[in-house]
Amino acid sequence: MSVQAVIFDMDGLLLDSEDFWQQAEFEMFSSLGVPLQPGDTHKTLGWRCDDVVRYWYQQAPWLAPTQAEVAATIIDRVIAPSSTVADCYQAQSKPCSCVRRLDYR
Repeated sequence: MSVQAVIFDMDGLLLDSEDFWQQAEFEMFSSLGVPLQPGDTHKTLGWRCDDVVRYWYQQAPWLAPTQAEVAATIIDRVIAPSSTVADCYQAQSKPCSCVRRLDYR
């Protein structure tokens, strides 16, 4: 069987975004009154954002914003610093050029 396509799971492949996720979650949930310590975000490491929000809402419910709005805000906070990391662009060039050189799609 020959390789006909290459799929990149971008979260963590070219840029380790876990610190961005943990910081965004800690700041957001703390601002909503959820009693967190910085290390508490490790409890939900690797979870989908909506599941993380649901978990912390069950621990310490807040009135507003909605869970969907909280998840969207967390995602926005992760995207902002992730997209400005200069090393990301250099890291992208190696695997992408390799795929192009091998003529994968």
